[in-house]
Order: sequence, then structure tokens, then C-alpha cells
Amino acid sequence: MSASRYRDTAASAMAVGICSGSLTMLHSVLLSSENAQLFRSLTFPSYRPLLAEPSRSSNLIGVGLCIRREAAGLALGRYLGNGESEILSLFVDKACRGNGWGTQLLHQLELLLHARGGRRCHTVYMTQNGSAATFEHLLSKQAWSAPQTRLVLFRFDRRMLTAPWFRRASVSTEYEVVSWSEIREDELEEVRARQQLHGHIPDYLLPFENDGSPDTDISVGLRSPNGVIGWLIAERVARDTIRYTKLFVDHTVTASGTPAFALIREAVRRQARTLGLNSYVICGVRAENQAVIKLLQRLQPESVRESRVSHKMLRSASSQANTATGLASIDD
Repeated sequence: MSASRYRDTAASAMAVGICSGSLTMLHSVLLSSENAQLFRSLTFPSYRPLLAEPSRSSNLIGVGLCIRREAAGLALGRYLGNGESEILSLFVDKACRGNGWGTQLLHQLELLLHARGGRRCHTVYMTQNGSAATFEHLLSKQAWSAPQTRLVLFRFDRRMLTAPWFRRASVSTEYEVVSWSEIREDELEEVRARQQLHGHIPDYLLPFENDGSPDTDISVGLRSPNGVIGWLIAERVARDTIRYTKLFVDHTVTASGTPAFALIREAVRRQARTLGLNSYVICGVRAENQAVIKLLQRLQPESVRESRVSHKMLRSASSQANTATGLASIDD
């Protein structure tokens, strides 16, 4: 599909592969609800609803691989606006790997994202299994930047919920750990005012900037005579799992004792009471925060993963000397 035809087709949400007899074919075609469902199992569960109603996802773009009318691969991305785009997922069935299909899928998706308006592209992925090394090798072949670690993600089991060192965490008597649901709106307004004056809280730790809904049974705040100076915001992400998303203590206000650990201790105590000792804690730490990473590594996490990012400047097919004008089809 030419860039002009792609732009003229405002109703199209995605380009996918289609099946034709016994041929393995890759085609850039308009997405329909029928063929999108063929590829639903080839991406992460969080993206599958996008394929259920592709007409509502006008910036969603994908390239699929079919072998003998069976979906065997999918590269999925989206245009974010202002020249930015991202790769959401890339999957090739195990039986079809080693034939260059992953490279073909990624390359064609890059071209389609460029035709849509993308000039810069990024992809974020987890090092949760051996597939990360394969994916990084593919990115390297396609001239993506060297991966950088964004977050280190920890998962803790009951060993953290029963850790004896939590008993040593404390704050002095003028400070109080309370349920986050008890924090009043006027107290949050004071936090906003201090932030506007000093700008000392990283945006990603601001308590009133939430991507999800705080778990009111477990999230806690730290009150002082000068107002709210700390918080631990938690979200329930599964029946037995809590994600601790934002931990902050204002060091411009002196709080004796170990206030950050006191917040963690209280949240953990509430989690054990609410979900039981067989529940889990997950949390992410920015890669630059090495002190906290080293601390958490000493707490015997059940697992440690990294969230990594890679970038690429996209180019059109005409600007790539070795770019083929069409996609391959082979007898299978």
C-alpha cells in the first residue's frame, strides 16, 4: 500500500496479513473485524481488546503472517501523534521461527508507521524470559538503538510480608501513618502548593497523578504537624497481588526514624490482613535509583525483571537503498 493510499484511508485501523491457499503471504490490507480476530492470540492480553473492535483504534497498525490459513505471526504498533510511534508487540509462532519472518514483520510495520506519520519510534519490553535476547538481536539487525533499562521490577512473596526487619521501622510521635482515604482534599491542595513553590517531587511520584485507582485498604499517607509529607500508593492488579506504585517522603521536612520503611511496613501489614500471607507485592524502581534497587535485592525477591526501551528514527521505503518494494510469498 502506498503512503498516499494509506493516508487517504482514514477508516483503516490496521494492515494485516491474509491467507491465500497454501501460500505464505504478507499483504498490507485494510483491517476488518473478521481477519483481526485471526491474530488475537498473537499479542499480549492487554492489547487484544484493540483487535476486537479495530475500527475504534484508528492509530493501530499491524502486519500479520498466515501459513495455510493459520495465523502464525503478528507485529503490532500504533501512531501516537506528533511524529511519535511505538511497537507494541512482535510474535512469530515457534514452528515458523528461524526463517526471517520476524525481521520481515518488523520491517513492514516500520514502513507503515512511517507512512502514517511516524518519524520516531520506540518499543518497551520486559526481560521476563529468554525471548528478550532474541528480540534484542532482531532490533540490533534493524538498526535500533542499544536497549536501556528504564525500570527494575521486583516481585515479593510471603517472605516480605513476614520480614522481621519491618518491626524496626518507625517514626517519631509527632508523625502519623494513616489510611490514604483519610487524607483530605485541603491537605492535597497543600501538597500541590508546595510542589508549585519548590518542584521537589518527581512528577511520577505525585499522589494526585494516578493511572489507576489506589487501593484504599492498603494505600497510606504520612502526616506531620506541617501537613502530609509522604505516601505509599498501592493498586490491586490481581486477586492476590498488590502493586506499590508511588513511595515518597519529603526530605525537606525532617522526620526522625525511618519514615519510608514505616509506610512500607504499614502497607504490608494491611495487605497481609486484607489478602493474607500468600499474596504478592510487585514494585518498580527507576534504573537511576541504585540505592533502592540494591536494598530491594537484599530482601530476597521472588523474581527480578527489567523494563527496557529502544528507539529508532523511521525512514520511508524510498529512502532505504536495500528496501524491497513488496512483501514475499513462498510455497509452503
